[in-house]
Amino acid sequence: MKGYWAFLVFLVFCPPTFSQEQPNAGPRYGFPPSSRMGSRQGQDGQPDVISHRHIPKDTQAKCIQVEHHPKQGDDGAACLLRLDSGEKYKLKYGELVRFSKDDDAFLECLGDKPTRCTIGLW
Repeated sequence: MKGYWAFLVFLVFCPPTFSQEQPNAGPRYGFPPSSRMGSRQGQDGQPDVISHRHIPKDTQAKCIQVEHHPKQGDDGAACLLRLDSGEKYKLKYGELVRFSKDDDAFLECLGDKPTRCTIGLW
């Protein structure tokens, strides 16, 4: 009986040593501002912003925000990453991509204007 109680105390007070995170799910606690790219287009009274950034090889990008108006479920809203090499990646909310080489990336938003979108990088 003592073994049972010792095991129970161990489970309650000791953190697990294994992780059930999904591979490529992204950082566990979100993306700090320095690890994000954001763009907006068609906002009243504000200039359009198309983000630009150098992306090192093996960096992963995940579309973490897509806002568009009117908000309709399937109007094609997504994050669009254009690379200097000519490649394009259309990422819907939650989708991710890994870059196979160093390149410069430009983030635009797809969908009915006005739009705003953000990707997280890690």
